Amino acid sequence: MVDVLADSVGDPERFVHPIFQLRPGEDSGSDTLGLYRYQAEVAAQACLAMLTENLIDYVVCEWHEDFVIAFTDGKVELVSVKHSSRTQWTLADLCKDGGIAHLFDRWSACGRADNVRLRLTTNAPLRPCPMW
Repeated sequence: MVDVLADSVGDPERFVHPIFQLRPGEDSGSDTLGLYRYQAEVAAQACLAMLTENLIDYVVCEWHEDFVIAFTDGKVELVSVKHSSRTQWTLADLCKDGGIAHLFDRWSACGRADNVRLRLTTNAPLRPCPMW
């Protein structure tokens, strides 16, 4: 057993538990957390807007989509957030993997109501369409 505190008295740089000096066998959790962190940052923007705007009534995370913004006028916006390490999205990628089809399905499930808006947010650039 190592007494980290006793060993580091007088030397704040040595106040590190030995477990943090060992490299983990795998670390996929931090990659996954990075994906959700981006989603949380996008949702936080809507939450912060509630402090300065009277348009947003509330934000609900992980309901139908990554989050839903409910507006004071009765409208809602279903938001899908796609973090991507891709260099670019193609239109086909956006429809299949990027969530556009899923957003459309959620809107259809809402009876295609005209007070339901859809938004896809991504951190990856779009690939330009080829000239016809």
